[in-house]
Amino acid sequence: MKKIIKIYSLIVLLSLITSSNVLIAQANIDSIFKSYQLFFKTVKYGQNDSVGKYYDIRGIKMYVEVYGQGEPLLLIHGNGNSIRNNSPIIYDFQKKYKVIAVDCRSYGKSIDKGDSLSDEMIADDINELLIKMNLNSINILGISSGANSALWLASKYPNQVKKAAIDGATLTSSAETIGEYWNQHHKNLLDSLNNIQIKTEDDKIKLKNIKREYNYMTFEDLHKIQAPTMIISGDYDIIKPSHSVQIFENIKKSYLYIQPSSGHLIAWIYKNEFVKNIDHFFSTPYKQFTEKDKSDWNPK
Repeated sequence: MKKIIKIYSLIVLLSLITSSNVLIAQANIDSIFKSYQLFFKTVKYGQNDSVGKYYDIRGIKMYVEVYGQGEPLLLIHGNGNSIRNNSPIIYDFQKKYKVIAVDCRSYGKSIDKGDSLSDEMIADDINELLIKMNLNSINILGISSGANSALWLASKYPNQVKKAAIDGATLTSSAETIGEYWNQHHKNLLDSLNNIQIKTEDDKIKLKNIKREYNYMTFEDLHKIQAPTMIISGDYDIIKPSHSVQIFENIKKSYLYIQPSSGHLIAWIYKNEFVKNIDHFFSTPYKQFTEKDKSDWNPK
C-alpha cells in the first residue's frame, strides 16, 4: 500500500507541474508516462477479480469493475483501450463516486465473437448493462471513441444519462474533422487489412477496430440529447477544435472545455485539472445562459 501511495504521489506531482507551467509540461511528458507505467504495475484496475463481474449483454459477455461509493459514474474507454487505460482517473474518481468501469465489446476481458463493431453498438450495450444493473439517469464520462458512444447513448436513451462528459469525440473520420494525415492513415490501415486474403484472429480484431473509426453520427442525432453535456478537447487535439465547437453548438445544454497546450491525451497529461473540471460539472447545477448572461459584466 505504501508503494502505491508513493507512486501515486509522484503522478500527482507531475500532473501539478503540467497544469502550472506549459513549457515544463511538454518537457516532462516522457516522465509522466514512465510514472504511469510504474502505476500500472502496482494497481489491478481491469484485472481485479475481487470486484470484476461478467454480464450477458446482447450476445457478448461484458466485463465490468465497480469501485467506490456515492453517485454512479460510468466510464467508457476509447478504441483499442480497456478499463486499465483509465486506471489513473478511476483512482481519483472512486474517492467520491461509485465508478462503473467497463471493457466494451471486443476489448479487455470482454468476450465478443462477432465480426462487427461500432460506437452505436457499444452505446446499445451500455444501455442494456444499465438496465441489468438497475441504474438510470447516471453521469457518463466517455473518452475518445468512448466519447462517441457516450453521445450515442445520450441521444438514443435520454433517460439513462443525467450528465455526459465527452472527451475527444468526433462525428466522422473525415479530413475536415481529424485532419488529412489521420484521415489518410485510417484509410491506409483499412485498405491494408482488407487486402489480407487469409486473416488471423488478430487481423480480424484490428479490422473491427479500424472500421469503428468510420462513424456517421449527425447533428440531428445531437439535437436529441437532453442531458447537460460538457464537450472536451485539446487545442492541438487530433480532433480539430472547430469540430468540437460544432458538437458543442448542436447540443442544447452544453459547455465547452478546451485544454490549452494539449493533444488528445488530456485525461493523462492534465489529469488533475481534467478530474477537477469534470467533478465540478457533475456536481454543479447546469446553467442555461441567456443573452443577458452572455454580455453582462457585473464585478462584485
